[in-house]
Amino acid sequence: GYGKTSGRGHKGQKARSGGSIRLGFEGGQTRLYKLLPKRGFNNKPHATPMVPLNLGTLQDFIDMGRFANVTPDTPAEEMPVLTMKDL
Repeated sequence: GYGKTSGRGHKGQKARSGGSIRLGFEGGQTRLYKLLPKRGFNNKPHATPMVPLNLGTLQDFIDMGRFANVTPDTPAEEMPVLTMKDL
């Protein structure tokens, strides 16, 4: 059975109550993920959320008259610069 030390062996950190070791702990040696250099780039907190907008949707907006002074015949140079807030 599991008498005396209850399968925990003798003494040592893992034999104590509450003696769990956190993930990545290497007994006092510097953890592997701290030894390796940081790599890559992450812009998630400051990233601008992108919204898909296809040409069919834009054409629907033009047909509905959502854009002032824009007709299907308006050349590209005269098209206003818009953001999603303007739609």
